[in-house]
Order: sequence, then structure tokens, then C-alpha cells
Amino acid sequence: MKKILLGCLTSLLLALAVPSFAEAPEKLVRSAYQLLDNRFRLDHGIEEVTLVVYRKPGAGPIVLVQPDGSKLYAHTSPQNVSWYDEDSFDLITITKPIPGPWQIVGSIDRRNAIEILSAIELQVTEAPKVLYQHERIKLTAELFNYGDRINSDAFYRSTELDLFLIRRTLNQPNPALNPGSADRMGKFYDNGTGLDAYPRDGIFTGEVDIRQKPGRYKLYARVSNKTFQRAAVQDIELKPLPIEANIVRIADNALRVEYTVDANEIKLDTVAINLMVTGANDFQYPLTLVEPNNSTFSMDLDFVARTGDYRIGGWLFADDQSGREVAIEIPKERFSVIKAAPTFLSKDEVEPEQSPEIVLEGDVLPASEQPDATDPESELAADAESGGIAWWVWAIAGSVGLLLIVGGVVFVILRKRKKAAKTGDENDDSDDDGDIDLNRPEDR
Repeated sequence: MKKILLGCLTSLLLALAVPSFAEAPEKLVRSAYQLLDNRFRLDHGIEEVTLVVYRKPGAGPIVLVQPDGSKLYAHTSPQNVSWYDEDSFDLITITKPIPGPWQIVGSIDRRNAIEILSAIELQVTEAPKVLYQHERIKLTAELFNYGDRINSDAFYRSTELDLFLIRRTLNQPNPALNPGSADRMGKFYDNGTGLDAYPRDGIFTGEVDIRQKPGRYKLYARVSNKTFQRAAVQDIELKPLPIEANIVRIADNALRVEYTVDANEIKLDTVAINLMVTGANDFQYPLTLVEPNNSTFSMDLDFVARTGDYRIGGWLFADDQSGREVAIEIPKERFSVIKAAPTFLSKDEVEPEQSPEIVLEGDVLPASEQPDATDPESELAADAESGGIAWWVWAIAGSVGLLLIVGGVVFVILRKRKKAAKTGDENDDSDDDGDIDLNRPEDR
């Protein structure tokens, strides 16, 4: 009689806890409550259920008893059951569970009891329909159970968010959603690092740079843990980089950087180009370009004077023609500053003051300035640069030295052999002092 009264009381408390779902009793909502004899009920119509069962410290995995009396174990589960156990909880996902009363066998931590999630849905912030190469976008993903965001520390401890970009082609306008590592843009966790504000609050935050080739893609977001996964798909178009960089020479020792922005895609009056010139010895020089000449933003690099390799790159911040704010990474360009060639002077001449020469990537020495391989004077000049002695002189000297060493070794070996032979003849003439000749028969 007491058990019947307790069962009725528990049912009444559950009904009061979830009044908004009274009109759909077949749906089981997220719940955390004290169990009666470690029992809970799963109604019909549930396609999938996830259980988070908290255990006492040091206790082993629980055992689930199904309504038909059969048991489910952590390490011997059927195909429709995924089971992941940690030190303090069990995470179990069951596809098409048997309706009826279920029982838990094990040491349950009744301070936390269990959580039952039966309608997990993934919601991802909608990405722009049109994106640009090298654009950086921020996306958030959340998991809900019947409209309420799941907020379980144990549930998110092993859950991760993967973002993929899968290319669509004329042959495959709807490609199979089984992306590989080449399609992955990033992996994110609800752990309070990076852009994620709070650990295990149910909100995944990811920021990615899109570097694929222009075309049409499917943006595939997948949240998964050890027992289940949920996915969401969006169609996007990826357009080419709307900015083009060019470094031009305005003098032998002076350069200008120019950035041409596509006015058909970007509003020029909203453009701000933040750049950084980097070089050896931690050299850094920031630049900002905001005033265009037609559609070109330019600045002289007159502050670069020291020899070395340099790179220039940064970010384009602007609004596109639809009014959407974009942040696009500008690929780095490379250039070098080298010393001018030495000048040979007579006694009375004074060396003129020369500025370092700037060389761009891909520059080729003009044919008139390249040495002629058949010219003996150029060969002598090359010899002079290498210290005044040609390479073949060093080769001959090395060969002669090697021959002398080998000859010396052979001489020493022959001399030792001759001396050993002479010593052997003298021993043959000497008396035999008790040595045994093994070639003679024994004396009997």
C-alpha cells in the first residue's frame, strides 16, 4: 500500500514539474529526480533516449534492467545501445527503447539522480549565404531538449563540435554527408577556452577561416560525444577574394604597396585595411589604409631600409554591397632588401654612397648583367671571389695528397712483411729447443 501511494505521489510531482507538456504525455522531457526503487518509465513513441546517470565516488558502471527483464551492461551492449562510462557517471544512448518501467542496478548518487534526454535537437546560427575566400566567420551551436537548452556538466564533458565545408558539383549537387579530414574547418569544445565564454554551458562557439576554392558548398555542423551525434546543414556560396595585392617598384631602392578592392562586392567608403610589415630581428611596422584612389589603396614603403626579407599582410574590414560586415584576411606578400654589388675603385677614386637595392619575389637578373660562362675573364672573376684559387686547383691538390697517404701506407706494410720473412728464415736455422713438430710421427 505504501509503494502504491509513493508511486502516485511521484507521478503527481512529475506532472506538476512539466505542465507545458501535459497535452503530449508520450513525450519524455529532460528530468532530474529521486528514483523510486531505482526505477523510471519510458513511454511509447520515443525514438531515442539519452541517460546521464550519476554514480557514487568509486562505484562501477551501472546495469540497466529493461521492461522485459533483460539486462544491459556497459561493455556488452547490443547495437542499439551506446554506452560511455567515466569515474562519476554513465552516459547511455538507446535507440528505440522498449516502452515501460526500467530499473537501474548500481550505486547512484541521489544528490544528482539521473537526467533523461529524449528529444535532442541541434541549433546552429545561420551562416551568410554568400562568403568570401579567407573570410573569418563566427558560429555558435546549442543542443536543446524539447525547447530547453541542455545544461549538464557530465553530458558536455566529452562533447565536441566539428565544422566541415563540403563542395557541391554539377555531378553531386547533394553530396553524401560523410566528410573527411580535408573538409574539416575546425573542432571546438564547450570548455570556456578561445571564444567560448563559459565552460559546459551548452553553447559551442567556433571561429573559422574559409580558405577553400570558390564554388558552392554545404556547411556541415556536427555535435557528437561518445554515444550520439546531431548535425545541421546549410548551403553557402564561396566567392573569390575581393581584394588584390600588388607591390610595385617606383625606384631602384623604393617600393609602393597597392591594394585593389572589388567595388562590385565591397562598399569602398567602408573599407579599412590594417597591415603589418614584418622582418628580421622582430621588425614590425603597422599600416592602415582608408583613403582610396578610385578603387586602389596605396602607400610608399619608404620606411624599409635595412637589408633582409620582409612580408606584408593583414586584414580587410568593410561592408559588402548587401550591408553585411566582413573581416577578410589578406594573404602575405614577400619582398627583400639586398646590398648593392661591390664597386672596384682605383687609388684616387672615392666609393660613392649607395642605397640598398630592393628585390621583389620573382625578380630575375637582366641578361646584360649576368656573367658569360665562356668568358675567361668571368671565370677569373669567379676564382677571385672564391679566394683567388679555382676549384680544380683544390681538387688536384686533394688527389695528390690522397695518393701520398696511400703510398705511405703500402710502403710501411711491405717493409713489415719483408722484416717478418727475414726473421722467419733465421728461426729455421736455429736449434729446436723442445718445440714439437706436428708433421712428424710420434716416437714409439
